[in-house]
Amino acid sequence: MHIPSASHSVRARGRLLVVAAALVGGCAEATGAPDGVDLLPTPTPRVLGPIETATTSAPDLLRATLRLSTEPEAFRVGVERAAAGAPAFAVPAFEVGDGVRLFLTVGTLVAIVSGVDAAHLLAQTVECERGQTERCAVQFESLISGQDAELGEALGPYARLVSEAATDVQLVTWTPVRNGFPQYPVISLQGIRDGRILGIVVFREIPSVP
Repeated sequence: MHIPSASHSVRARGRLLVVAAALVGGCAEATGAPDGVDLLPTPTPRVLGPIETATTSAPDLLRATLRLSTEPEAFRVGVERAAAGAPAFAVPAFEVGDGVRLFLTVGTLVAIVSGVDAAHLLAQTVECERGQTERCAVQFESLISGQDAELGEALGPYARLVSEAATDVQLVTWTPVRNGFPQYPVISLQGIRDGRILGIVVFREIPSVP
């Protein structure tokens, strides 16, 4: 598995925040979406808190766990510190009204960062019903650990926080298709907390696309 350098990871985080700010307009079909999903949204993006350069030093996992917070900026910083140079990010805290809008907004973000349009983004979705959210967090951690054991362990507490604190929790495996060829899958776990997205998205690598 390709592990990006720290400098590449910081550039990737900057790119994620830039494309998040460009998440306006554009509509296309998505595959594997929840019932009622037809078109990509035109969300009004708002990244809460200052845009900072991610730290690349490994966190003290115990202290990080004790400081978990659903406040958007604290959650974002915590996820980036837990990722410690890997291409994993807190989803910007966009306002969303329901699970369909949640799915579409995260899908739009994944498509833009992956360099494909949404018609070439396949999705396998697990709807985490009440009573199943903890299982979804464990499954998310297992999927990430299959690629990077340390990353899966570091993000585990944040995945459990999403599953415990959010509603409409979804676990999604996104597969970008470029020139007819499936690319590395992207894993996300997201829900709605106080009307905003609370979630994590993990890329195996950030593609070098214009």
